[in-house]
Amino acid sequence: MKRFFKELKKAPMLFVFLFILIAFTPAAIFFPGENRNRAVVTAIGIDKADEGVEISLLTFIPTANPTYTETNSVISATGGSIADALHQAQISMGKRVGLSHAKTTVIGKTLMEEDITPSIDYLSRIASLSENTILIGTDGNAKDFLKASQSLGEDLGLKLEQLVGYNVQKIFVTETSLESFYQGYFSPVKSSLIGFFQLKDENTSDIASMESGQSGSSSNSGGKSEGGGSTSQSSSQVSNSGGESNSSSGGNGGGNGQGSEGGSSGGESSSSGSGGEGRQKIINNGDALLLKNGKKVTVLSEQQVQGLNIVNPEAVGQVIPIYGVTNQDFDNANLTYAVRNKDVRTSLKLENGRPIYAISVNLGVELIEIVGNKEDVKLNSLFTVLTQEVSDKIEEYCKKEFSSALKILRENKTDVLGLTLQMQTSGKALSDFYKNMQDKEDILNQVTFSLTVNCKSE
Repeated sequence: MKRFFKELKKAPMLFVFLFILIAFTPAAIFFPGENRNRAVVTAIGIDKADEGVEISLLTFIPTANPTYTETNSVISATGGSIADALHQAQISMGKRVGLSHAKTTVIGKTLMEEDITPSIDYLSRIASLSENTILIGTDGNAKDFLKASQSLGEDLGLKLEQLVGYNVQKIFVTETSLESFYQGYFSPVKSSLIGFFQLKDENTSDIASMESGQSGSSSNSGGKSEGGGSTSQSSSQVSNSGGESNSSSGGNGGGNGQGSEGGSSGGESSSSGSGGEGRQKIINNGDALLLKNGKKVTVLSEQQVQGLNIVNPEAVGQVIPIYGVTNQDFDNANLTYAVRNKDVRTSLKLENGRPIYAISVNLGVELIEIVGNKEDVKLNSLFTVLTQEVSDKIEEYCKKEFSSALKILRENKTDVLGLTLQMQTSGKALSDFYKNMQDKEDILNQVTFSLTVNCKSE
């Protein structure tokens, strides 16, 4: 023992290490984990309710299981405000709510009919919620949307933020975060563009659907809490016996009367509340929700979003179908090209008292599919050579899709192209023109667009 202490004196850092080990190991072993006191929220859903708003929290529950599958639960509560509803949710769970991991905020259909800004004001003020939280809308209840997302990991190996993030990066190619929404909301045109996902019953057939509900979910709803709000819970867990789980239904259907909660055991489903429709699935068509003054204006289809992306230099990978091509190689064939690279150049100037917005798009495209008759076609570099006919058809397609999307923006006076900012910063003549406009929100109808598309093979 004496020798041990002599050696210890020669290595004082070892003594410090032993002291720390002895002092803190018992506390670390017996101190309860943070997950016992705090709920980790990965997504937030907001719906309109009779009492004000209903907030739903997709909560991650650390649970050991042999399949390494995450266990999630949807906890809902209503209140006069989000802060009040969150307070009720915390009472229901017996835990504090941590929002720093919430990567997605879902706005329900009923809430989008009015200005959503007062309802999400709390989210923009709290420091624990990241400003980069993706904001999306749905044509159903946000609560049901979160429930439908619970089984994405089981069916497709996806998390909700991965599904939403794909659209943000590959389809919209623009920010759809809480911060970008506010930037559009407080801009002169008061317009924003965010992602939009549909909800449909599980038995609805749709090729683009992301089915959910393979495992059962249990629901448990309580009565009124002392703050005037109500709470409900549903969970999705993987069991060892083919995904079976118990289900029970409560009587609270949320503030708007739609509180469907799916539960199944051996393929049967049950619903709670009035008007419940059982389990649902998320439909991802790549649509986008156009907002003005915080309210829903219309939904842009994926094709219309791609039309706007034609003039977006960051948008590559788009697919361009060309029909009825007849030349020395093809006989009434349908060709599909993919955009591999893009160079977009813009010019805004005043001509004869009217702004002219010229957009020049240079596309690098690759032929990826041929459908139809072809005469002695050989798999060589011939396929990558663009004829003038095909190049003209690609330009016609791009102009048509862009014009279709631009028409919707003009009709609703929603400048999500950033033209207002360009006009304010493009010289005195254009700045004065903007200042003298009677209806500054109608800027798109005051500008003449000129789009040219040039193609080269890749």
